[in-house]
Amino acid sequence: MNEEQKNAIRVLRRIKAVLDKLMNDPSTRVEIRLNELYDHLRRDPEISDLLPNPIRMSQFLRAQHQEGVMKQVIPNYRVDTSTHEMYQWYFFRERKDVDSVEQLEPELKDAPLEMTVEFQDDVPTFKQASHGMTLYIDMDNVLVDFTSSFDRVDPEILSAHNKNRDDIPGIFDLMDPMPNAIGSYKALSLKYNTFILSTAPWNNPSAWRSKVEWVHKHLGDVAYKRLILTHRKDLLHGHYLIDDRPNNGAVEFRGEWIQFGSSKYPDWDSVLAYLLVGGAGSN
Repeated sequence: MNEEQKNAIRVLRRIKAVLDKLMNDPSTRVEIRLNELYDHLRRDPEISDLLPNPIRMSQFLRAQHQEGVMKQVIPNYRVDTSTHEMYQWYFFRERKDVDSVEQLEPELKDAPLEMTVEFQDDVPTFKQASHGMTLYIDMDNVLVDFTSSFDRVDPEILSAHNKNRDDIPGIFDLMDPMPNAIGSYKALSLKYNTFILSTAPWNNPSAWRSKVEWVHKHLGDVAYKRLILTHRKDLLHGHYLIDDRPNNGAVEFRGEWIQFGSSKYPDWDSVLAYLLVGGAGSN
């Protein structure tokens, strides 16, 4: 057993300890999904540093499952591999005592957790899903960091447009992506028929051009001809809308409105946990 395999087993041991504690709680359901387990794992600072979100955890578990190691350390799980890009994980109460970790490598019982497991920086790019459930994603303060442009605008111009900064000509050319937005869009595109649904200011024609160019620059072919600009988002048919505000018909959207930046969905990690790991889009 090499050092990389030992490190993976140490991580699995830590996960198993949290899982055992959770499943010994009478209030825990007989079977839980990955996102529920991760809610408890992320309280461990070492685990949350190594596995910063459920997607990373799923990638790690997938590798250990394929190597045949995971079943020896965490026997009380099952996995649905029907969706190649995103496995679905289920954990249940153990039916008998298993001490497989020490059987694999006795000295690992009291060994410290060494954080050396590595992951790819981004989700692999696959072909955009063209069927299934439809997902719309807003741009401003969801995909695009609107405030990132403020330091790049002349202070006098910024002050003059204090109440309508989206009317500043060319301001949308200066905006960066939100943290984890690009990788998240690509990951969601694997499972959902994904579109960008945004509103451009009526009094700033340059914004309409800039939004198209921003999508070209930051998303490229994965968002080819998938940008919709409208002031009536409620007219679009679909299953999910990720938007930070209720404006322009978002609150009247006839599917599910996922309010980005809310306490329930504060960032992209929480959105991915729901849409990719938490069971959304399974019907």
